[in-house]
Amino acid sequence: MWRMSYECKKETNKVFEENVGVIIDRKTLSKIAGVVDWTRVIRTIRADDGYDIESVSNGYRLNSLKTTETGKKREAINKKLRYAVLTRDESTCQRCGRRSGNGRKISMLITRYL
Repeated sequence: MWRMSYECKKETNKVFEENVGVIIDRKTLSKIAGVVDWTRVIRTIRADDGYDIESVSNGYRLNSLKTTETGKKREAINKKLRYAVLTRDESTCQRCGRRSGNGRKISMLITRYL
């Protein structure tokens, strides 16, 4: 299940900041982020926070705590677009096919894959 992106980002950021210059392997990053799409978390950290995270053959490395302005910070999806996407997809997750109904509730996260 997808955790809130803030928590994923927070935990991943913490590990990178504590291990500047150290390669963190992909398996560890997946476990830390707690999500399948942990590479998206890294892209978000690069874009939103301006960290120099380098992709290397066996993982990722934060080269410096120095950040740069990227100008790529994303705005939240507005309620009208969120409703349109949920309606279009019949409140079904496009990754796993799960949907709410029959007394079941699931948390849906609307992403940028529109």
